[in-house]
Amino acid sequence: MPIWEYDGAQALRNLRSQSHAVWSDETIGALGGRAHPEAVSAGARLRQDFFEPHVEAKFKMRDDESIFAVGSCFARALEERLLPRAYDVRSHSLAAFRAFASERKSGGRRPNGICNKYNVFSILQQFIWLDDAGAPPIEDTLLKVGNDLYQDPHVHPIHKRASLRRTIERREAVNTIFRRWRKCDVLVVTLGLTETWYDEALRCHLNVRPALEAVEKEPKRFKAMATTFQENLEALEALYDGLMKRCEPRFRIIVTVSPVALMATFGHEDVVVRNSAAKAALRAVAEEWKARHSNVDYFPAYEIVLNSRRSVALQADRAHVTFEASEHVANVFERTFVDAGKPAAIPEGAPRVRSYEEYRDLHQMLMDGRREDAQRAIGRDSRGLRAEMRRWENVIHADDALRKRLHADLWSFMGRERSARA
Repeated sequence: MPIWEYDGAQALRNLRSQSHAVWSDETIGALGGRAHPEAVSAGARLRQDFFEPHVEAKFKMRDDESIFAVGSCFARALEERLLPRAYDVRSHSLAAFRAFASERKSGGRRPNGICNKYNVFSILQQFIWLDDAGAPPIEDTLLKVGNDLYQDPHVHPIHKRASLRRTIERREAVNTIFRRWRKCDVLVVTLGLTETWYDEALRCHLNVRPALEAVEKEPKRFKAMATTFQENLEALEALYDGLMKRCEPRFRIIVTVSPVALMATFGHEDVVVRNSAAKAALRAVAEEWKARHSNVDYFPAYEIVLNSRRSVALQADRAHVTFEASEHVANVFERTFVDAGKPAAIPEGAPRVRSYEEYRDLHQMLMDGRREDAQRAIGRDSRGLRAEMRRWENVIHADDALRKRLHADLWSFMGRERSARA
């Protein structure tokens, strides 16, 4: 069954009604006046540093609704752009992982990066294990890799290996964060990889590669595999069915594909070729999932980064997205899905953010999940706080030195606990 189908007359009306429907100027000419009279070719739009697609959202969310983001590290990047704008992002908490700060590996890793889920199967499994009385005890899902040292292959390994007790405590902290999804209005699901590892003993997919020493010790226990379109779609459908049994009728899902690349393949292909195959499969899965459900929509974060200028959109490793690119993606996301309502008039004498330092302190409160504290500090409601944060965001973007300072202050703040306890 086609994803969409139009008769010839409607197809021509579609072409003429959309200014974004044609790739090249030559094609516009060849259509002989059948294109939109103000059509702008994709070729012209792709000459910008950051690509901005035309997106028609199935639904809108109010700016006071709550968001829960799940998926790869790109989900964390989206959180970090939305939090300073005073959105209620339930999936982010620095406080939940403060107890483990001194145990983080070096390299500037995000404290909440432990929540990253890189494949559909690990996302599904996380939600199942939250509610299933028959879920295995946490200790049974861990891998012993040394003398009282354990690896948890179901979370992202931003921390050093630790004792059994400490590794269980970390998983429990992740579970605490994921339980917050039940009170969210919008779930953002970021699909990352199709290549996974499978544990034959537990009969489940892993979130990350098992420790190499564990693989060497039990080579028959673990399998690396490239999962198929159908397997990923079935896992998303199972996720949808499970979520819809436990959520409010207004619950909506936004699915996207992470532009962050596969870092290593355990197959026989070039990693670049394998990454392209994986992203193509996940993009097709997302399209089908969107077509099946009225409350599921797709956001083209992958296409935005892929079609932006590489030198400004990707970091030096050509795998991860730059701060500026993730900020651009968040801007497009906000314009696409958020119905902010009519901007409130600012009364004479209303509190204002008057210095970079004041803005930075509010920014850090919001990153720490202290939105009510930030509102009290400035004496405004969430919409008024958001307006001030956006005003200062524009000030900082116009000043390269301030932008670099904010970026440095942000990462220093997120790593503060580690340096204080080191």
